[in-house]
Amino acid sequence: MTPLSGNGGVQLPGGQKQRVTIVVAHRLTTIKNTDAIAVVKNGVAAAKGSHEFLMKIGDGACASFVALHTSSM
Repeated sequence: MTPLSGNGGVQLPGGQKQRVTIVVAHRLTTIKNTDAIAVVKNGVAAAKGSHEFLMKIGDGACASFVALHTSSM
């Protein structure tokens, strides 16, 4: 996978720039340890948070996706 990023970034105090990387993933292991996950369902952000947080939402979009993924293995 090749990450894509723009030339911008957000200017922080002290001259540093903060960059945001967006990853589109179909494998759970790719995103499990990221800082934040946004689950997009039908073109709308259905949930956002860490993997642990999203898994605690039992009937949430992320937990449903994980259940579907693990049942197909």
